[in-house]
Amino acid sequence: MRHTFSEYGGNLGETGSVSSFAFKYQGYVEAPVGVHSMDQWEEWIIESGASDYEFLEDATKVRISTERTDLMGVVKFLKGQGLMLDSYGLEYFAINVINLEDPEKILKLYALLADLEDDDDVEQVWHNAEVSPELWQQAEEAMSK
Repeated sequence: MRHTFSEYGGNLGETGSVSSFAFKYQGYVEAPVGVHSMDQWEEWIIESGASDYEFLEDATKVRISTERTDLMGVVKFLKGQGLMLDSYGLEYFAINVINLEDPEKILKLYALLADLEDDDDVEQVWHNAEVSPELWQQAEEAMSK
């Protein structure tokens, strides 16, 4: 693992050295908006005790954030309203997002993430890089050549 990071100019910190200050461990719920109005969703989200939310994909989906201890209560409340949920679980959410615009750095990040995903010892990868979909697509195309 250390070799993979150093190959791309990074280094691997000690256990917990990054996750405790650069990321927040929280719950999430994703669901289709369906026939319900955004106002109705906002009411349900507030009543459920969730922390935050955002509408995605032209307001056809909603992503809800919760404190990790509140996740199952929020899920139970939303299901109690007869709502279908696409997914829910726990995740690390980046607190300090880094916006990458340099194509060379984006390509390096893409390659690093691809190598980590291919590593049998890696179960899940979280990062704090923000890359526009267009630049990410360019990196993907460059790597497939």
